[in-house]
Amino acid sequence: MSTQPSLPESSQKSFLFYGEIENFETLTPVLKSIHIKKIAVMAITERGIKITCEEENRTVQATVFVEKGLFTRYEMKNEKNPEVVSFRMIDLLNALAILFPNSSKQKSKISRSLLKIKYENIERIKLQVINENHSAMAYIQTFNLQQSLIVFSMSSVNKIILDVSVLIDFWKCADTTSSRLHLKILDSDPWFEMATDSNRGSFLQRVSAHSVHVEHYECSVPLEEHYEMSAMHFTLRPLLLSSKVSIAMDSNGLLCLQFVIRLDDSSGDFLESLRNHPDDINQKSLAISIDCKKCFVEFYIVPCVD
Repeated sequence: MSTQPSLPESSQKSFLFYGEIENFETLTPVLKSIHIKKIAVMAITERGIKITCEEENRTVQATVFVEKGLFTRYEMKNEKNPEVVSFRMIDLLNALAILFPNSSKQKSKISRSLLKIKYENIERIKLQVINENHSAMAYIQTFNLQQSLIVFSMSSVNKIILDVSVLIDFWKCADTTSSRLHLKILDSDPWFEMATDSNRGSFLQRVSAHSVHVEHYECSVPLEEHYEMSAMHFTLRPLLLSSKVSIAMDSNGLLCLQFVIRLDDSSGDFLESLRNHPDDINQKSLAISIDCKKCFVEFYIVPCVD
């Protein structure tokens, strides 16, 4: 499907952002996976769009990043000045459900569609979908951010990149009613450990740095920490959508999980690089290098204090 003609000059001056992206319904499950709070914060930058939700106690933060390369058109009124806006996450999900009513039923091939996103002013975002069957439009009310998000920064990072099958197998056996998850990352055997403990019993899984399921292993500071199980529950949704996961811990126990999610059947390497975001939400983020057929979901989780 070809994109629409360029907007008239008079129209171009009226928007802060305009984008076009094909088959956006493939991203709907990804957006649902970060729905951990009512309010979402969207940052529109020259690199792409970030949508972030943060728990009220500010111990869990979830972000989905949609790279500029996924868009067929991506225009900002001022590329050097990121636009940051808040909205109710459920409003976005409901709008997408209306615009793509059959996306949940199309398990095989998704019909080609084009979603136009227009951020006109500080009051609303306009969404319009066009495909061979219909054309529909919806608006999302926006408002100014009342409280800025926490800027997480990691140092002395330990990290392991592994197949999601390892974590899925762990959660199948672990007691999710436990109050906490215990993580340990070492520079020697037994390397990486995940454990739960409750009245029902204990479960421990060890992953060797030399396992065929491990793509990368790095430990500069041996660590072991506990994390609230209620926080870890949020990460199960993106886990089931992803193909690889990166687990990072810094010297303070801050946990960062990154999930690479394929939007089609393309293949590619799962390599990590340090990305400096120009916006004021995450000044520095350990991100995953991805091609234009993938996106990533990132979770920051603060360790237990006692």
